[in-house]
Amino acid sequence: MIEIKEINQRVRDVWNANAQWWDNQVGDIDIAHEYVVNPAMETLLTIKPGERVLEIASGNGTFARSLARLGASVLACDFSEELLKRAKARTIDTSGSIEYRLLDATDQDQLASLGERCFHAAVVSMALMDMANIEPLIQAFSRLLVPEGRFVFSVTHPCFNSLGTQTQWLGTEGVLVKDYIQPAIGDENAKPGQPIRHPFFHRPLWHLFGICFQAGFVLDGLLEPVPPEWLQAEQPEKWKRYSRIPHVMVTRWRLLKQE
Repeated sequence: MIEIKEINQRVRDVWNANAQWWDNQVGDIDIAHEYVVNPAMETLLTIKPGERVLEIASGNGTFARSLARLGASVLACDFSEELLKRAKARTIDTSGSIEYRLLDATDQDQLASLGERCFHAAVVSMALMDMANIEPLIQAFSRLLVPEGRFVFSVTHPCFNSLGTQTQWLGTEGVLVKDYIQPAIGDENAKPGQPIRHPFFHRPLWHLFGICFQAGFVLDGLLEPVPPEWLQAEQPEKWKRYSRIPHVMVTRWRLLKQE
Protein backbone atom coordinates (compact mmCIF):
# COMPACT_ATOMS: atom_id res chain seq x y z
CA MET A 1 0.00 0.00 0.00
CA ILE A 2 2.84 2.40 0.86
CA GLU A 3 4.45 1.65 -2.49
CA ILE A 4 1.21 2.44 -4.35
CA LYS A 5 0.90 5.73 -2.46
CA GLU A 6 4.47 6.65 -3.32
CA ILE A 7 3.97 5.81 -7.00
CA ASN A 8 0.70 7.72 -7.02
CA GLN A 9 2.41 10.78 -5.58
CA ARG A 10 5.07 10.55 -8.28
CA VAL A 11 2.35 10.40 -10.94
CA ARG A 12 0.76 13.55 -9.48
CA ASP A 13 4.10 15.37 -9.31
CA VAL A 14 4.91 14.56 -12.93
CA TRP A 15 1.53 15.73 -14.25
CA ASN A 16 1.75 18.93 -12.24
CA ALA A 17 5.22 19.54 -13.66
CA ASN A 18 4.11 18.77 -17.23
CA ALA A 19 0.78 20.62 -17.01
CA GLN A 20 1.78 23.84 -18.78
CA TRP A 21 3.59 22.01 -21.59
CA TRP A 22 0.70 19.55 -21.95
CA ASP A 23 -1.91 22.30 -22.07
CA ASN A 24 0.09 24.17 -24.71
CA GLN A 25 0.35 21.00 -26.82
CA VAL A 26 -3.26 19.89 -26.51
CA GLY A 27 -4.93 23.28 -26.54
CA ASP A 28 -8.69 23.23 -26.69
CA ILE A 29 -8.66 19.83 -28.36
CA ASP A 30 -6.00 17.37 -29.51
CA ILE A 31 -6.29 16.06 -33.07
CA ALA A 32 -6.07 12.40 -31.98
CA HIS A 33 -8.88 12.90 -29.50
CA GLU A 34 -11.02 14.96 -31.87
CA TYR A 35 -10.94 12.49 -34.77
CA VAL A 36 -10.14 9.10 -33.20
CA VAL A 37 -10.88 8.89 -29.47
CA ASN A 38 -13.80 11.27 -28.88
CA PRO A 39 -16.10 10.02 -31.66
CA ALA A 40 -15.81 6.46 -30.29
CA MET A 41 -16.32 7.67 -26.72
CA GLU A 42 -19.40 9.68 -27.67
CA THR A 43 -20.82 6.76 -29.67
CA LEU A 44 -20.68 4.46 -26.64
CA LEU A 45 -21.74 7.10 -24.11
CA THR A 46 -24.91 8.14 -26.01
CA ILE A 47 -25.28 11.27 -23.87
CA LYS A 48 -28.77 12.70 -23.46
CA PRO A 49 -29.29 16.38 -22.60
CA GLY A 50 -29.62 16.91 -18.87
CA GLU A 51 -27.72 13.79 -17.84
CA ARG A 52 -25.22 14.09 -15.00
CA VAL A 53 -21.78 12.78 -15.98
CA LEU A 54 -18.71 12.14 -13.86
CA GLU A 55 -15.36 12.49 -15.60
CA ILE A 56 -12.24 11.21 -13.88
CA ALA A 57 -8.76 12.44 -14.87
CA SER A 58 -10.24 15.34 -16.84
CA GLY A 59 -6.89 16.99 -17.57
CA ASN A 60 -7.28 20.44 -19.09
CA GLY A 61 -10.98 19.82 -19.66
CA THR A 62 -11.14 19.04 -23.37
CA PHE A 63 -13.60 16.15 -23.09
CA ALA A 64 -15.58 17.78 -20.27
CA ARG A 65 -16.28 20.68 -22.59
CA SER A 66 -17.33 18.27 -25.35
CA LEU A 67 -19.75 16.58 -22.95
CA ALA A 68 -21.16 19.93 -21.87
CA ARG A 69 -21.78 20.87 -25.50
CA LEU A 70 -23.81 17.66 -25.80
CA GLY A 71 -26.00 18.98 -22.98
CA ALA A 72 -24.57 17.05 -20.03
CA SER A 73 -24.01 18.41 -16.55
CA VAL A 74 -20.40 17.43 -15.86
CA LEU A 75 -18.42 16.97 -12.68
CA ALA A 76 -14.84 16.89 -13.98
CA CYS A 77 -12.22 15.65 -11.51
CA ASP A 78 -8.44 15.50 -11.61
CA PHE A 79 -5.73 15.17 -8.96
CA SER A 80 -3.39 17.64 -10.67
CA GLU A 81 -3.91 21.14 -9.33
CA GLU A 82 -2.03 22.62 -12.28
CA LEU A 83 -4.13 20.85 -14.91
CA LEU A 84 -7.33 21.95 -13.16
CA LYS A 85 -6.15 25.57 -13.25
CA ARG A 86 -5.72 25.31 -17.00
CA ALA A 87 -9.07 23.53 -17.43
CA LYS A 88 -10.87 26.35 -15.62
CA ALA A 89 -9.04 28.99 -17.66
CA ARG A 90 -10.12 27.33 -20.91
CA THR A 91 -13.74 26.83 -19.84
CA ILE A 92 -15.16 30.22 -20.74
CA ASP A 93 -18.46 29.39 -22.41
CA THR A 94 -20.21 26.04 -22.79
CA SER A 95 -23.78 25.10 -23.66
CA GLY A 96 -23.96 22.89 -20.56
CA SER A 97 -22.51 23.07 -17.07
CA ILE A 98 -19.12 21.95 -15.77
CA GLU A 99 -17.85 21.82 -12.20
CA TYR A 100 -14.14 21.13 -11.76
CA ARG A 101 -12.99 19.41 -8.58
CA LEU A 102 -9.64 18.33 -7.17
CA LEU A 103 -9.95 14.61 -6.41
CA ASP A 104 -7.60 11.65 -6.10
CA ALA A 105 -9.42 8.77 -7.79
CA THR A 106 -7.21 6.19 -6.05
CA ASP A 107 -8.53 7.32 -2.63
CA GLN A 108 -11.63 5.47 -1.42
CA ASP A 109 -12.68 8.21 1.01
CA GLN A 110 -12.47 10.93 -1.63
CA LEU A 111 -14.47 8.79 -4.05
CA ALA A 112 -17.11 8.15 -1.37
CA SER A 113 -17.54 11.91 -0.96
CA LEU A 114 -19.07 12.05 -4.45
CA GLY A 115 -22.28 10.39 -3.20
CA GLU A 116 -24.26 7.37 -4.35
CA ARG A 117 -26.48 6.64 -7.36
CA CYS A 118 -26.11 10.21 -8.60
CA PHE A 119 -24.53 9.91 -12.08
CA HIS A 120 -26.07 8.66 -15.30
CA ALA A 121 -22.65 8.04 -16.81
CA ALA A 122 -18.98 8.03 -15.86
CA VAL A 123 -16.04 8.44 -18.19
CA VAL A 124 -12.26 8.08 -18.09
CA SER A 125 -10.64 9.24 -21.32
CA MET A 126 -7.12 7.95 -22.03
CA ALA A 127 -6.09 7.91 -18.38
CA LEU A 128 -6.51 4.50 -16.70
CA MET A 129 -3.08 3.48 -17.98
CA ASP A 130 -1.64 6.49 -16.13
CA MET A 131 -3.21 5.57 -12.78
CA ALA A 132 -1.27 3.61 -10.15
CA ASN A 133 -4.36 1.86 -8.76
CA ILE A 134 -7.73 1.62 -10.54
CA GLU A 135 -9.54 -0.87 -8.30
CA PRO A 136 -10.99 1.77 -5.90
CA LEU A 137 -12.31 3.80 -8.82
CA ILE A 138 -14.01 0.90 -10.62
CA GLN A 139 -15.55 -0.27 -7.34
CA ALA A 140 -16.78 3.28 -6.69
CA PHE A 141 -18.47 3.43 -10.10
CA SER A 142 -20.73 0.56 -9.01
CA ARG A 143 -22.05 2.83 -6.22
CA LEU A 144 -21.94 6.17 -8.00
CA LEU A 145 -23.95 5.20 -11.08
CA VAL A 146 -27.73 5.00 -11.21
CA PRO A 147 -29.00 1.43 -11.82
CA GLU A 148 -29.22 1.93 -15.59
CA GLY A 149 -26.01 3.95 -15.76
CA ARG A 150 -22.88 3.17 -17.75
CA PHE A 151 -19.23 3.99 -17.69
CA VAL A 152 -16.94 4.30 -20.69
CA PHE A 153 -13.17 4.34 -20.77
CA SER A 154 -10.57 4.67 -23.49
CA VAL A 155 -6.98 3.50 -23.14
CA THR A 156 -3.95 2.97 -25.32
CA HIS A 157 -4.58 -0.49 -26.75
CA PRO A 158 -3.20 -3.06 -24.28
CA CYS A 159 -2.35 -5.49 -27.09
CA PHE A 160 -0.87 -3.17 -29.71
CA ASN A 161 0.22 0.05 -28.00
CA SER A 162 1.75 -0.61 -24.60
CA LEU A 163 5.07 -1.14 -22.84
CA GLY A 164 5.90 -4.43 -24.56
CA THR A 165 5.20 -3.28 -28.14
CA GLN A 166 7.10 -1.36 -30.77
CA THR A 167 6.49 -0.34 -34.37
CA GLN A 168 8.66 -2.23 -36.87
CA TRP A 169 9.20 -2.31 -40.61
CA LEU A 170 9.18 -5.87 -41.95
CA GLY A 171 8.34 -5.29 -45.60
CA THR A 172 5.31 -3.42 -44.33
CA GLU A 173 4.87 -1.45 -41.18
CA GLY A 174 3.50 -3.39 -38.23
CA VAL A 175 3.63 -3.88 -34.48
CA LEU A 176 6.03 -6.24 -32.74
CA VAL A 177 4.61 -7.52 -29.45
CA LYS A 178 7.47 -8.62 -27.22
CA ASP A 179 5.78 -8.70 -23.82
CA TYR A 180 2.09 -8.69 -22.92
CA ILE A 181 0.68 -11.20 -20.46
CA GLN A 182 1.72 -9.71 -17.11
CA PRO A 183 0.92 -6.25 -15.66
CA ALA A 184 3.93 -3.96 -15.77
CA ILE A 185 5.07 -0.44 -14.88
CA GLY A 186 7.37 1.74 -16.96
CA ASP A 187 8.02 5.36 -17.89
CA GLU A 188 6.54 6.72 -21.10
CA ASN A 189 6.00 9.95 -23.02
CA ALA A 190 2.38 10.60 -23.95
CA LYS A 191 3.62 12.97 -26.65
CA PRO A 192 7.02 13.53 -28.26
CA GLY A 193 8.99 16.20 -26.45
CA GLN A 194 7.19 15.78 -23.12
CA PRO A 195 9.52 17.36 -20.51
CA ILE A 196 9.27 14.55 -17.94
CA ARG A 197 8.36 10.94 -18.66
CA HIS A 198 5.39 9.75 -16.59
CA PRO A 199 4.68 6.35 -15.02
CA PHE A 200 2.67 4.09 -17.33
CA PHE A 201 0.77 1.04 -16.12
CA HIS A 202 0.32 -1.82 -18.57
CA ARG A 203 -2.73 -3.95 -17.79
CA PRO A 204 -3.41 -6.90 -20.12
CA LEU A 205 -7.04 -7.50 -21.02
CA TRP A 206 -7.53 -10.32 -18.50
CA HIS A 207 -6.41 -7.99 -15.71
CA LEU A 208 -8.12 -4.80 -16.89
CA PHE A 209 -11.44 -6.46 -17.66
CA GLY A 210 -11.20 -8.66 -14.57
CA ILE A 211 -11.21 -5.59 -12.32
CA CYS A 212 -14.44 -4.46 -13.97
CA PHE A 213 -16.03 -7.90 -13.73
CA GLN A 214 -15.18 -8.16 -10.02
CA ALA A 215 -16.91 -4.82 -9.40
CA GLY A 216 -20.15 -6.22 -10.84
CA PHE A 217 -19.97 -4.81 -14.37
CA VAL A 218 -20.55 -6.49 -17.71
CA LEU A 219 -18.94 -5.43 -20.97
CA ASP A 220 -21.63 -3.76 -23.07
CA GLY A 221 -19.70 -2.27 -25.98
CA LEU A 222 -16.21 -2.21 -27.48
CA LEU A 223 -14.67 -0.14 -30.26
CA GLU A 224 -11.15 -0.10 -31.71
CA PRO A 225 -11.16 3.18 -33.65
CA VAL A 226 -8.68 3.97 -36.41
CA PRO A 227 -7.94 7.38 -37.95
CA PRO A 228 -10.26 8.50 -40.75
CA GLU A 229 -8.86 8.04 -44.26
CA TRP A 230 -8.49 11.78 -44.87
CA LEU A 231 -6.26 12.11 -41.79
CA GLN A 232 -4.14 9.15 -42.90
CA ALA A 233 -3.71 10.83 -46.30
CA GLU A 234 -2.94 14.23 -44.78
CA GLN A 235 -0.33 12.97 -42.30
CA PRO A 236 0.65 9.46 -43.50
CA GLU A 237 3.92 9.35 -41.54
CA LYS A 238 1.94 9.69 -38.31
CA TRP A 239 -1.41 8.01 -38.92
CA LYS A 240 -1.03 5.41 -41.70
CA ARG A 241 0.52 2.95 -39.25
CA TYR A 242 -2.77 2.86 -37.32
CA SER A 243 -5.02 2.19 -40.31
CA ARG A 244 -5.13 -1.59 -39.72
CA ILE A 245 -3.82 -1.94 -36.18
CA PRO A 246 -5.72 0.18 -33.63
CA HIS A 247 -3.67 2.13 -31.10
CA VAL A 248 -6.73 2.88 -28.92
CA MET A 249 -9.45 0.75 -27.31
CA VAL A 250 -12.79 2.12 -26.06
CA THR A 251 -15.20 0.10 -23.92
CA ARG A 252 -18.62 0.56 -22.27
CA TRP A 253 -19.70 -1.17 -19.06
CA ARG A 254 -23.01 -1.56 -17.23
CA LEU A 255 -23.88 -3.06 -13.87
CA LEU A 256 -24.90 -6.70 -13.94
CA LYS A 257 -28.65 -6.81 -13.43
CA GLN A 258 -29.69 -8.71 -10.32
CA GLU A 259 -32.53 -11.22 -10.65
